[in-house]
Amino acid sequence: MNLTSLRRARLYCAGDSNDPQSDTLKNNRVLAMWLPGVSAEIESYLRRTIALDQYTQYFDTVGSKPEFFLPAFPVLSMQDFFEDPLGQWIGNERQIQYVFPGMTFHSVLSLYVMNYPGRNNMRARYYGGLARHAVNSRYSLTAGTGTFAINSSLYVIGQTSGAVGFVQSIGTDIQGSYITIEVYYGSFQAGETIVQNTAEDGSGTTSADGILSIYPEYGFYRITGNETYAVGQYVKGQTSGNIQQILEVSGTPIATVTLDGNGILDNEACNVYGSNPANATATELFQNQFRIMENRGLIEVAPEIVTGCEMQLRYARQRGLDFENAGTNKDGVTRRDNSKDRSFLLPEVKNMINCWKTYVNY
Repeated sequence: MNLTSLRRARLYCAGDSNDPQSDTLKNNRVLAMWLPGVSAEIESYLRRTIALDQYTQYFDTVGSKPEFFLPAFPVLSMQDFFEDPLGQWIGNERQIQYVFPGMTFHSVLSLYVMNYPGRNNMRARYYGGLARHAVNSRYSLTAGTGTFAINSSLYVIGQTSGAVGFVQSIGTDIQGSYITIEVYYGSFQAGETIVQNTAEDGSGTTSADGILSIYPEYGFYRITGNETYAVGQYVKGQTSGNIQQILEVSGTPIATVTLDGNGILDNEACNVYGSNPANATATELFQNQFRIMENRGLIEVAPEIVTGCEMQLRYARQRGLDFENAGTNKDGVTRRDNSKDRSFLLPEVKNMINCWKTYVNY
């Protein structure tokens, strides 16, 4: 996963200039050449999988191990947890019930401990990670006046946050109206008004406005293994008391549900019904815990990682042909940097991203 965009990279590489680097083939191809490698190096250093996606992870059984750590975290949906004593996974596996998230949603805990040693005997299927994209954020949109346009010359500006971005897509899906914004800088806030303006500082002509809200997509933990979600079911939060209906399910097996609103709180325990629980005769199907899926870009979820990538990218671009040049003697001979602590990532980059580093051995 690339950890920033070429647009943001050109802005950072411009330094103190009032204008970003020009959007030219020369600038883009150099940055694009370094971006995948820098991103992969940062992900390796952090020892975690950043992309929010659906994953299958296998584990060895060692002693009485009750906790299994997952590389793509936080875990937003635990789809299922299976055991196969032979490690073959050809149809003889069985599902383990009563699995729970670790305290930081970094692991899965099982009430049942397997005492036999073996390879690839446990399998977790889950949906986890930090973000689906480096800079693109999707929000539900309550339209105001005008019509938002996909135009790189028009800026989207948050009226509360001051964040600036560009419209990547707009439309209507099963949930309602949505907007995907490429975040240029800053961080948009749910509930704020955004405007589309011809000037970056908002001094130009405003062509459209609207109000952002959280896109109502949720993950969940299958605890007993018997929970089955379906379109048309109702969800009622045990803390908030809010009632929402399931409009869409996705994933194989089901990993996310989209509701008709965003009234369910993050990490809230919920009751699931076959009909509207506002009716006293509604039948409760099961209980579960819901988690809000991150439809925001990495720049809004973990800005330190994106900034760290841009710092390293700028260094790689400027010093890509002379990394070994620590100095030159009077006779013109180049001296190499033989520091034992030297690594590809700059110390300043490590300091920026260390807050997201994990030290777990998978």
